[in-house]
Amino acid sequence: MLASPVFKAMLDGPFKESCRNQYGRFEAKAFEYSAEALLILLDIMHGHHRRVPKTMELSLLTEMAILVDYYMCHEIVEMFAENWIASVIQEDEIEGSDYQANISRLFISWVFEKTELFNSIVYSILKLTARPIRTDLPLPSTILDSLEQRRQSLMQRFLDNLYELLDSFWSSDGGYAQLRLGGPKPYGPSC
Repeated sequence: MLASPVFKAMLDGPFKESCRNQYGRFEAKAFEYSAEALLILLDIMHGHHRRVPKTMELSLLTEMAILVDYYMCHEIVEMFAENWIASVIQEDEIEGSDYQANISRLFISWVFEKTELFNSIVYSILKLTARPIRTDLPLPSTILDSLEQRRQSLMQRFLDNLYELLDSFWSSDGGYAQLRLGGPKPYGPSC
């Protein structure tokens, strides 16, 4: 099985998938994956390219990326992935998208090694996300940890700049900040 080292290990190794069923066929069970995505992947692997969609929705492309990553069959899917990604991910839509859509796009761009797209999505996620970065997608923890550290660093820098700006307003107004905070009046007797 040249397309996937995972399938090769399953079918050639000491696993139950390497035994033929009562009809003389190999049988591999995959309960955790989208049936539609798995069928598309198998159509690609078996050369049924006319059945492979030219475009797809983001959710299906995310499922395809999960399968491609798990079965390590990047090369055989690569020529189809170009069109799928172009049909689903437009650069001008990234910043206006919700968190989950951008996390899916991040995963897709990582699986299919789209470095420029990956960097654009990282920028958008860091710019627009105030909450901790988490996902159920199988992104490496090194990527997620790095994103989270960078997000926290940017948030801290933002807060430091904000406090510095507030301090400059309070210290350069001739003491009027104390009035707003309930302190004594800066000029004249306090009554």
